[in-house]
Amino acid sequence: HHVGVVRPDILEILPELVRQYGEPFGDSSALPTFAVARLAREHVPMVLSGDGGDEAFGGYQAYIHWMERPDLQTIDRWTSLMQYLPHDWRIRLWREEYRHVAQEHQETFTQEFQRTEGQSPLHRVQEIDRKTYLPFAILTKVDIASMMHGLEVRTPFLDVQVWDVISRIPESMNMREVAKERWEGKLLLKRLLARWYPSELVHRRKTGFG
Repeated sequence: HHVGVVRPDILEILPELVRQYGEPFGDSSALPTFAVARLAREHVPMVLSGDGGDEAFGGYQAYIHWMERPDLQTIDRWTSLMQYLPHDWRIRLWREEYRHVAQEHQETFTQEFQRTEGQSPLHRVQEIDRKTYLPFAILTKVDIASMMHGLEVRTPFLDVQVWDVISRIPESMNMREVAKERWEGKLLLKRLLARWYPSELVHRRKTGFG
């Protein structure tokens, strides 16, 4: 086990990080990903990542909000859950001549929502994330931040055969209302981890990598 303390001077690498991404990339966790990849590369040439675990087992808070309101399971509702800011706020970040790029409704999300029609509510948004959020944000972030250090990152949760099995698991095994007005996700994965890890670790509050 190795510990690295991230200090404020990590912001000094921001210009180089921006250059490596080569296009606008709005995920601030690229900075801690850069730092942890740098630390890992001091010891090993390849690591395993848990990316895909939230998408596969229903770990995001957005999934819980989605399941809590079956009367609001529309593409507009899902898009609003995915955005940090409402459209009229986000549009202010763009120069006027480029504002047409920041559309309120992205066609990619609409197409995926239509393609998944007929699937269960949770499976539907999990599949949308697999086709959008994972390749366009999560995996892009990790790939570039890690390759800056020559570190290979493998994602076992996203193995084709693994995902094929996961996608067939009934949503009630991964997410359900465990108490009145309290939903919980990743139930199957937590049940598995409870064989080896204490409850306070398995059921601790979810913390992102921001």
